[in-house]
Amino acid sequence: MIVAMLAPVLLELAGILPVSYLFANNQIVVVPQLHDLPRTGSIVLLLGAGIGSLIVPSLFVARLRQALTEAQLRLHLHAWHFKRLGTS
Repeated sequence: MIVAMLAPVLLELAGILPVSYLFANNQIVVVPQLHDLPRTGSIVLLLGAGIGSLIVPSLFVARLRQALTEAQLRLHLHAWHFKRLGTS
């Protein structure tokens, strides 16, 4: 897996493959190798990825917090039951 990530970069640095990124005037330019990237589609994709990277972790944390609250409630209920058993 690491080789699959490193090989293209090393081949680009060696000059065997054409570059995928240009760095000039404080900009990073993505060079499309297969075909042109449409402006609207690229913006929609990047916007969707950005929004998704906010929503998915938020939903995960919300579900985790809900599970923790339910577990704490069960523990509190069990403690109450054991306390009542001890005083009977």
